[in-house]
Amino acid sequence: MSSVQNDTTTVKPASDEQAQGTSTDTLDNALSATADEQRVIDDYKAAEAEVVSLAVATLDPKDMLKKYAKLGAAVIKLAHKRKASFKAWERQDFDKVCDQVGELVRMRVAIKDVRMSLFARVYLWVEAVKPLVSSVEKLSYYQVANKFVPTLAFDAVEMTGEIRKEWLTWVRVTVERQLSDDPLTMKELDESIKARKDEIERERQARSKRTPEEVIEAEQRAANKKKIAERQAAQTKVANAVAEAVTDGKADVNDIVKIVKDVVEQAGIDMPSRLVGFDPVNCTIEDCRTLAKAMCAAGKLAEMKALRDTLDAMIKIAENAMIASKTA
Repeated sequence: MSSVQNDTTTVKPASDEQAQGTSTDTLDNALSATADEQRVIDDYKAAEAEVVSLAVATLDPKDMLKKYAKLGAAVIKLAHKRKASFKAWERQDFDKVCDQVGELVRMRVAIKDVRMSLFARVYLWVEAVKPLVSSVEKLSYYQVANKFVPTLAFDAVEMTGEIRKEWLTWVRVTVERQLSDDPLTMKELDESIKARKDEIERERQARSKRTPEEVIEAEQRAANKKKIAERQAAQTKVANAVAEAVTDGKADVNDIVKIVKDVVEQAGIDMPSRLVGFDPVNCTIEDCRTLAKAMCAAGKLAEMKALRDTLDAMIKIAENAMIASKTA
């Protein structure tokens, strides 16, 4: 169903401020435009006005496809003018131009949705199909916009489009069928689209020369790769937050360890021993020797003596208790 609809729609009077629109506010507010810059501004505003006029005129979804294609061609032309004034043009800039023109149209016509981006794609699709089926413009707008446009490979940066190579034959045959005396019903057309999609997938798998098991394995690898990427992204986020807190003096090492310990405990997970430090419950003889060496290397002589004296006293108590229990 077309987004530009209702052939009884009346044009609402617009104020002078509305007629000026919003998409060129930045240009209009230029403090000191040179003569060359003013010519660019005027040229763009004229092209913009042409697009708006065409959009307002295109109200009936039963109109010929040629009318919508003409509107789409004007959108592409306008976007090229805007691109010429940009030093860097990205795909989202095309959508912005379309949205800005859509706002101007809605100021003048009582319609909810104006899909300028779709109209541009319709135009490019029609132009791409003309060499295959010269009478393509006799198709209904509904069929092209909702059924055929997805077969177009659209480049929003260069604002060009071509029929995807895997759909070329299907598009030619199906368009000819829809223009014949025995066209497919919408249900049959949907089934034909689905059948072609399934066929493309089979062809893709055949080209890859992989068995179904290999395909499943590849999908699993892709899923694992995605999980690894997500894990790395999460770790990077945490690392950046910790680095920022430490660098800004908002937290020290002890704060970081405590935060990690609290989070881990809340999750019901045991802290790794290398983060806890010396683990008296699970330590080995080698761990004790490592601790002694570390204290010595750190110059903790007084602490080592205190530890020695404490251990001597505790060992004697433990040994006496063992002897007493044996003689009892």
